[in-house]
Amino acid sequence: MTCRKNVNSLTTEEKAALISAIKLMKAELYEYVDDENDAAHVRALYPLINNTYDKYVLDHYMVANWATPGGWGWVEDEEDADMPMIRNGAHRGPAFLPWHRAFIRQFELDLDRLVPGVTLPYWDWASDAADPMNAAVWANDLMGSNGSGANNIVQSGPFRADIWDIVEVDVGVDFSELNLENPQVRIDGDLVRRFGLSSRAPNLPTQDHVDEIQGITPYDSANFNRNSDGYRAANEGRMALASGFPSTLSNTHNRVHEWIGGSMFPSTSPNDPVFFLHHCFVDKLWADWQALHPTVPYVPSDTASDDLEGHRLSDTLFGLGALVSATLDHHAMGYSYDTDTPPIVTPINTTLVFNDTPVGRIAVRAATFNISPPSPDNSFCRELIFTITAGPTGTGFGTPDPDFDRVVVNRDSTNVAQVWFSYTATSVGDSVTGTAQVTCVQTGQTWSIDLSANTIAKPTVATVLVLDKSGSMAWGAGDGRSRIEVLKDSAPVFVELLGDEDGIGVVYFDNDATPGTPIEVAGALGSGSGRIAANEAITDQPSPPGGSTSIGSGIELASSELADLASGSYTHTAMVVLTDGHENRSPYISQLIDDGIINDSVFAIGLGTAPQIRPAALEALTGSTNGYVLMTGTLDTDDYFTLQKYFLQILSGVKNTEVVMDPEGWIQPDREIRIPFDLNEADITADAILLTGDVLPDVFHYVLETPSGKIIDPSIANASVELAFSANKHVQFYRMTLPTAVAGFEEREGQWLAVLNLNEKVFAKYLASLENDREKYDEVKTHGLRYSFNVHSSSDLRLRAQLEQATREPGGMITLSAQLTQYERPLDNSASVRAELERPNGTKANLILSEVEPSVFNVAFNAGSAGVYKLRVLAKGKSIQNSPFTREQLLSASVWIGGDDPLPSSSMDGREQQLCHLLMCLLEKDSIRSFLKRQKIEPEEVSECLKKVCEDDDKPEF
Repeated sequence: MTCRKNVNSLTTEEKAALISAIKLMKAELYEYVDDENDAAHVRALYPLINNTYDKYVLDHYMVANWATPGGWGWVEDEEDADMPMIRNGAHRGPAFLPWHRAFIRQFELDLDRLVPGVTLPYWDWASDAADPMNAAVWANDLMGSNGSGANNIVQSGPFRADIWDIVEVDVGVDFSELNLENPQVRIDGDLVRRFGLSSRAPNLPTQDHVDEIQGITPYDSANFNRNSDGYRAANEGRMALASGFPSTLSNTHNRVHEWIGGSMFPSTSPNDPVFFLHHCFVDKLWADWQALHPTVPYVPSDTASDDLEGHRLSDTLFGLGALVSATLDHHAMGYSYDTDTPPIVTPINTTLVFNDTPVGRIAVRAATFNISPPSPDNSFCRELIFTITAGPTGTGFGTPDPDFDRVVVNRDSTNVAQVWFSYTATSVGDSVTGTAQVTCVQTGQTWSIDLSANTIAKPTVATVLVLDKSGSMAWGAGDGRSRIEVLKDSAPVFVELLGDEDGIGVVYFDNDATPGTPIEVAGALGSGSGRIAANEAITDQPSPPGGSTSIGSGIELASSELADLASGSYTHTAMVVLTDGHENRSPYISQLIDDGIINDSVFAIGLGTAPQIRPAALEALTGSTNGYVLMTGTLDTDDYFTLQKYFLQILSGVKNTEVVMDPEGWIQPDREIRIPFDLNEADITADAILLTGDVLPDVFHYVLETPSGKIIDPSIANASVELAFSANKHVQFYRMTLPTAVAGFEEREGQWLAVLNLNEKVFAKYLASLENDREKYDEVKTHGLRYSFNVHSSSDLRLRAQLEQATREPGGMITLSAQLTQYERPLDNSASVRAELERPNGTKANLILSEVEPSVFNVAFNAGSAGVYKLRVLAKGKSIQNSPFTREQLLSASVWIGGDDPLPSSSMDGREQQLCHLLMCLLEKDSIRSFLKRQKIEPEEVSECLKKVCEDDDKPEF
């Protein structure tokens, strides 16, 4: 819906756009296409003009010279032979208002075509009648000034003499002898204005004159000519007014033309662009009159004399193609005026609860109002203004911006108004109430807003990464990288995604445990000292991998560091263990379990196969501390993001957050990827995480699109209270507190989009850098770049999935169970849960979980082969308030021969070294060496491998 505003209300940008569109129309080529069916005067005159704007001038000239009845050519008026005043197709008759309404609407649509968004403003000349010479419309950023000099030529503004030419038409010596054989059309004249110099129009109509004509009925009357009684003649200016203008020639509309004078006086008056602003107000007066007199019909009807062709209800307007009847509802034509009937405003939510706001945080909520069309009007284009007229009272309550006390709502873009309030949490345990008042300026309505809030401690977690640096970490991981390289590429993602006030530390283990970096507050995203120290400890290890696998010593050191933290410094403590082998050196995990010294949540990642890691002890430990173990199994090039995803999944477990979704794919330079994800009313915060592989972040252009279509880019995010953006090697992400204000609108539940593109220049440089690695080069050139997109949410809508195994030996059954809750109650709302299963041999299956009780789902499957069974659990459904949601969780189960054997203990110390000595001894025997050769196995190669593992008695590794 186009909104026509008072010219005095235009912004600087709107003025510039209007002038630009008019000039573009003047510059746009117009070429008449000859048609033998056209009238002679059309075929004679239209070829003489060359631009779209001048066509509008000629269109007006033509209709003004089309007598009804009589056709083309002026017919002298019986009363005044010097002033032809017969009714024509657009003047001195009922079609005056319909014709000009259709004419300026067509002009307005052309303006919008040339400069999208431009609308015609109206010039309320009655409000400027007291001082018309200094009206804002004559400023140089709008229509320009009065004429000057001997010829009253306009010398300033955008339509001054040196840049604006006008059309002058000469078709004969006088109007009764039209010369169509040699018509004259000049387009190099200058714009002329002669403000107030006409003896008939020394001043403009006033508001009194407007008020008088707006009360006149009927619309028109017989004989439907220039001086018939009715509103049309009064609006056109051909009726004497009691409020001060006795003339029947120059009142209202006509008087404005004559007051401006010059180029606005003849039938080529559209030469002056102010014509359209003037007629926009004339049309507005008609629209207002129609609202005041909704039962007064348009006349004449279709049964009137044929002499009234072009003026009857179902006639076609001359030269425009539109029906008279199609112009009677300006809203149906696609536009409104900024003073049309205000809409109906209804409060939706005036009670705002800032529940459980963590100390130091700012939470925002919106008082929400529905805006519905008035009746019988079907539109309202003026901006609605909502102001906070009182309050907010109560400690901590305010607005997101200290200077913010009003909301301006554009009815073209939304039917909802939201007035934002904020609560700044102060001290733990505070409980506050308050009130505020909101008023809609246009409707005069006022509402009371009730506010309440309570403050809790911000949940924080201190985590120690317990990382394996034994000798086998130097071995290949299976995807082209060594295991230690995979670790260095993956663990920093965990560090980057921690909260600013979370703690992070690192310890290593091989033969024994070694401190990496002490527990320190992570600090600001991307730059916090704790993050930097932890990432340096991960990526810049002081010595290469080597030695045994003393997992227990790493756990013991991490537990000691967590226990040494000051009481209450963190809400929770946790450790994340990564190992690529089974423990072979004391202290053993079983001993730590028996001693009961682990009081922290423990999560673990096994980088390898089940027989390699034998994770029974890790599973026993994590299961007793509300953690879990994730096993990678054998990695290949398709598993590039597996370890990063595991760290993110465990981060979700550590932080007690939800994984909303976790897809991955490839992106090419000429392709945009749009990934939808749903957030709902129970989501409190969200991290939208893009894993970018081994390329730098600037290769990717990554933005979010909100449910209402607004774009969040890094600059918008980092300028917001509720948003943040961080980009580092391997990962970039947006962090949101929900609901979040984006461009003044509350964004929360609904479908969001992650929009991914590649920077083609940076991509080309990256591709060129791979020319020495032809395999990698061909992969990137063919497929583009790999990515993984993850969304994590702190939410009251939760998925909790787990695996149960009666045995870890091959052939046993594994049961997968899952539960969905919202606000700690079963979510009984037609949800579904399934799981994608990958078996040790790489085959896959889709498992459908059955709902065995409200919101509890399970399924069982057989683990017939030794190895790692990896599962991706996916849930979807509707929240309590019927918002769509998705949830995901990664799980793994391990099965191996000997899986039910006793857990490793100190009684087993030295067994592997003894085995090393035994094997080395056997290789010295000629019979064994001869047997190996018969099997086409080179004994020296076997011996060399054993020496690498066993030669250092102080660093046994097997």
